[in-house]
Amino acid sequence: MAKKLTKDQQIQCLQSLTQGAAAWLMGIQPRTLRERRGIPRNTEDGTYSARDILRIEKELATQNLEEALRDRVAEAVDDDSDSPALERYRQEQYLKARWERLEREGELLPREEVHELLGRIAGLFRSAGEMLEEKYGHDARDILDGVLLDVDRELSDRFAEDEGELSR
Repeated sequence: MAKKLTKDQQIQCLQSLTQGAAAWLMGIQPRTLRERRGIPRNTEDGTYSARDILRIEKELATQNLEEALRDRVAEAVDDDSDSPALERYRQEQYLKARWERLEREGELLPREEVHELLGRIAGLFRSAGEMLEEKYGHDARDILDGVLLDVDRELSDRFAEDEGELSR
């Protein structure tokens, strides 16, 4: 029975693939791999890193998909620069570029983080409402609950208005 490799040993193997193994991973011939541009080799021994190969292949696939999409949109609108479909496509491209820029600049927060933060804030308000009710009675709690309903309505209205937009 063959001895199993540890995780570290497996990673080490994946970081130094021979040309034949790298070509097999990509589903191409070794000669094709050797001629392909843009796939970095490890400087110390000329081997290939599986992580680099996958990253390059993913980028290439994404680029090919985007090119195909652009071609299909161009065909669909039949070079009509005032076409609604083309305008929607341009708007989507603009929003995508804007989203990527805002993400790079750290202006966007992950949805999960915001949801968790709002949950903690809601918990603080619930605790405050309970303390108000204990100290000042049910009417004080009703005032806070009314304000929280107004806040909820404002947030719902704000985000319903901007559905499809990224940010203001």
